[in-house]
This record gives sequence, structure tokens and C-alpha cells, in this order.
Amino acid sequence: ENHPSRELHLVVNRHPEGMIRAMASQELAVLVTRFGVKADDIETFKVNTNRLFSERQIFYDASSGKEHSDISRAAFKITTKHGRRSVSVMADRCGGLVSFAVVKSHTGKELQRYQSHSEDEASVAQNELREDNEIMHQFIIEREEYLELKNRVVKE
Repeated sequence: ENHPSRELHLVVNRHPEGMIRAMASQELAVLVTRFGVKADDIETFKVNTNRLFSERQIFYDASSGKEHSDISRAAFKITTKHGRRSVSVMADRCGGLVSFAVVKSHTGKELQRYQSHSEDEASVAQNELREDNEIMHQFIIEREEYLELKNRVVKE
């Protein structure tokens, strides 16, 4: 998604489920559908703690008077036991509509990079988001991944 940082408090109040569920769940779905990553095959899960890549913020909800903390951006790397693959993910609520996944060998060599949208596709999604502000953004932004995941679940 692409939210101005000055509006993050509104986003957090509207979507209290949290950034990982609201955004990174799509990237995790891609890891499962495209790369076969499964929870029992994860050897390491490492968060990039550099503040440029991962940040937790505290937001104030004026209507309730309560503080709420959430992650505004997160980057992590998953390394699998079998096949020794590493996949890095970064999710950023202010990062725009284009996301990507990188598949690396166990030595860190980049094997393949997958980008969610071309600039043209991102432009089309941005226009659709402007036209329909009631729909959850993820359904427009990650429609292809949702469709593939749905089809795989129905098949099984």
C-alpha cells in the first residue's frame, strides 16, 4: 500500500489487525504459493533490525484516548531447511504499490527476483483504489496472488 507517513495513525486506527496481517500476509502467501515455503521447513527467521527497514511506532487514537503500537515497515529473511533457500521480504505501509521477493542460495547469491507489479500495473491499481475506497486495498493490489492461492486451496 502507499500511505503518506503523516496519515499512518489513521490507517492503524482503521485497520487494527496490524501491518503484518494487513500487508506482509500477501508476501507470505507468495512464498507459500510460488516457492513452497512451509512453517515446518523454516530453519531461520531473521528480522532486519536496521530502522531503515523495520520500525515499530506508537500511534495515538484521539477518539478512544488510547495508544496503539504497530509496525510501519518490516524486513525479514526466511531460510529453509530443505533446499537451503533464503527469501527476503520487506513490507512498508508508505512504500508504494510495487513489492518484490528475492530468492537466494544458502551462500546469499540472488537466484531470482519477483516483482509484484510493473509500473504500469501499479498505475492501474492506484487508479482502481481511487475509484473504490470501500474495498480492502489488498484485494486490488494482490489480486493475482489471492486468485492463485484460492485456486490451490480449492484444488486440494
